[in-house]
Amino acid sequence: TCGVGDNCISGNCIINSSYPIIHLVSPFNDTQSSQLTQEFKANITDDLSIKSLDIYLWDSNNNRLNLSEWRYTNINYYTGNQDSWPRDMFFDGTYWWMLGYYSSSVHQYDDNWSYLASYYVGSQDNNPSGIHFDGTYWWMSGIQYDRVYQYDDNWSYTGVNYYLGDQDTQPINIHFDGTYWWMVGSLSSNAWIFQYDDNWNYTGVSHYLGGQATWPRDIYFDGTYWWMAGEMGGIYKYYSNWTYTGIEYSTVDQEGVTVGMYVDGVHGWILKSFSKNVYEYSDITFLSGSYNSTDWN
Repeated sequence: TCGVGDNCISGNCIINSSYPIIHLVSPFNDTQSSQLTQEFKANITDDLSIKSLDIYLWDSNNNRLNLSEWRYTNINYYTGNQDSWPRDMFFDGTYWWMLGYYSSSVHQYDDNWSYLASYYVGSQDNNPSGIHFDGTYWWMSGIQYDRVYQYDDNWSYTGVNYYLGDQDTQPINIHFDGTYWWMVGSLSSNAWIFQYDDNWNYTGVSHYLGGQATWPRDIYFDGTYWWMAGEMGGIYKYYSNWTYTGIEYSTVDQEGVTVGMYVDGVHGWILKSFSKNVYEYSDITFLSGSYNSTDWN
């Protein structure tokens, strides 16, 4: 047991140090599968409560790592048996879904990416580009007719669709943030995104993302930040008003061409077109920085 001012390393105390340091083996692995070490620096007060806590991550070569970086978990899943050109993916809280171009179908998987079923959407559009579930209905964007189509939760077409071609004649993806719909344009308005109300009426609001990626492919709102996946492998973080934070992550070590992205609050997921794989990343940004005792109440 360590007292005030003791320095603790792996449970052993070294007296007369200004704060304890505890080294623990982290559950995270780096890209070479060697163990990482988390370092917790705690400032202990006289009553043995934690006044502040700094968290760092070190690799096996004793180099401190950037905690805010998405790190590949070495987990991936192959979707090419269902379609050799995946276009988008989404998680509805129970099942994963992948949209396939050649099959003109959405393919259903369990939460471990084991294939379950397929649903054909080519009767509406033979060039499907994006999917999203709003909690009640499925929606699919299509490039053939520049429209977005509504389906029930069993992927039966409701007959409802909306034309998006006045903003962009190649709507590459869509996302609902809980209030507004957003469309990612890829042709006549390359690198622009457009905002719509919940009935798909264009609000007149648009944002240019070309300063970060020439070809945006997917966007996701996590409740606080927007994320944009660029086709060439970059992941970009924005504030809720689409002001760029300056934070960028790279997924090119797995493959350059990104076609889909999902953020579930614990992991980031990226869908790649050439490998036809879904890649899992650890989103460990919540660990970075210093925390005062009031943050732990």
